[in-house]
Amino acid sequence: MIRYIFVVAIFISLASCCCYPNQFHAYVGYMSNYKYGNTAQHTSSAMQIWYDHCNNRARYDYPKYKLSYIYNYQMGEYVYMQNGTCRAYTLRGNLTKLCTPKGSHLINLGTYNFGAGKLPFHVSGYFRNYKTGSYGSIYSYSTDCVPLASGGYSKNKRGYSVWGSSWVNMTIGISNLGVFDKPKNCKGFTRGIVNQELDLMDVINRSFKKDVSTEKGEKFSNIIENVFSNI
Repeated sequence: MIRYIFVVAIFISLASCCCYPNQFHAYVGYMSNYKYGNTAQHTSSAMQIWYDHCNNRARYDYPKYKLSYIYNYQMGEYVYMQNGTCRAYTLRGNLTKLCTPKGSHLINLGTYNFGAGKLPFHVSGYFRNYKTGSYGSIYSYSTDCVPLASGGYSKNKRGYSVWGSSWVNMTIGISNLGVFDKPKNCKGFTRGIVNQELDLMDVINRSFKKDVSTEKGEKFSNIIENVFSNI
């Protein structure tokens, strides 16, 4: 049985920005809920991620939906694949460094106790109040900045949205660099240019560094769809 021992120390005033490893392969499970007015939705799924900041490229797959996205800034290629169909675009921009949001603060320190060993971890986050609501995020990661879990929320008078994610089977480095290559059956660059600074923190953790709970009650799903607006 896995036992959890939490050693808590509060350091609200201490700023904490943690940048994840420059190269890794990982699996992330996530869920989200939103309710605005009479509209409500629950989403849960898993994704597989290859992140190579050293060579300015990343890929993430949604096995449940048979979706894959490749951002190869080094080669200037954006590739979208679904159910065996592939489209390629000219890509401009850069891969954003994967870090917890600036302005987050260390909330507590703790230790996971697995019997045979212990894993020290940090928890940081940020919370903001504004005239008609509030929003915030929280991040858990090892002392050397390997991500473990995250979550967040936003709410206003019209409703709320919440999300959470957990990381598993993370390996430092990428053994198969061919995952970033455009498939041979992929159609040529026929659909214009994609200009995007890919921030995987927005894709993975729904970290919303800006206030996404506008006074008009923007839906959580609309914000997620903006991430994939270049499809």
